[in-house]
Amino acid sequence: MQFLKDKIRNQILKSALEEFSTFGFEKGSIRRIAQNSNISPGNIYRYFENKEDIFYHVVRPALDRILYIIKYEEDKDEDVVLDEALSMFGDLCKSHRKELLVLIEGSDGTEYDSYKDMVVDMVNERMKSSFLGTMPYDEHKEFILKVQVEAMITGVIYILKSSIENQILGDFIRKFMKIQLENLKERMDEIL
Repeated sequence: MQFLKDKIRNQILKSALEEFSTFGFEKGSIRRIAQNSNISPGNIYRYFENKEDIFYHVVRPALDRILYIIKYEEDKDEDVVLDEALSMFGDLCKSHRKELLVLIEGSDGTEYDSYKDMVVDMVNERMKSSFLGTMPYDEHKEFILKVQVEAMITGVIYILKSSIENQILGDFIRKFMKIQLENLKERMDEIL
């Protein structure tokens, strides 16, 4: 019996991902999710509290992974950590492309509606500690770093939305981010 419950729950989540990917959270419909899951709308509430609970469970794997990557090995050598984190992020983009786009573009009306800004802030804080941590405070470098992080995240979103095939997406994003971050501290020191 548990197998059937898990199968139905997973079908609901699969249908919900398609629904939120197409319509976003606000215009997403429990009725369409149920219809595409071959169950009644009322039956959905046996598995989830409400539409936001469904949304959370759809995007949760991507959320958890992003937080793990951002906080990954803060005490290790930054060059090693950067390569490992970029590789993990590329894999995440490949395996959870739709979920990430739903988080970024389809989360209006949820607690995640400013998720991109939150990710930019978290990545920026991590980058400040990595690239500027031992340096004296410099508002110009901090500002340039924030702009760089914002541009990098915007670039990743652009790539996610593109028609780049999924099998090369992860490697493509990893290379793009490496170009953005490689020797960043040295480049900033040269310019500023």
